[in-house]
Amino acid sequence: MDPPDERTSKRARHAARTMGAPKQRSRPGRYVTEGGITVDCAVRAVEDYEVEIARLVDSMDTHRGLVFESSYEFPGRYAHWTIGFTAPPLVLEAW
Repeated sequence: MDPPDERTSKRARHAARTMGAPKQRSRPGRYVTEGGITVDCAVRAVEDYEVEIARLVDSMDTHRGLVFESSYEFPGRYAHWTIGFTAPPLVLEAW
């Protein structure tokens, strides 16, 4: 059996897990980085997840963008998530 302080530490680590989800939801607004770059953030709720992902994927036929998706789920450890965007404000290319 683990000593009491080690059990407490394990519980704290378990409670801090996000199961793949962001620790906090992005908030809309304008931010300025330490380097002086202004970032405008827009956030909107999605009513039908599958319809919105299909629109996002379709828009990538004519615009740059990406979709990351994790379909792996394990109760208490990993959760399903999807994130994506189109028309990025900055693109880096290397040849």
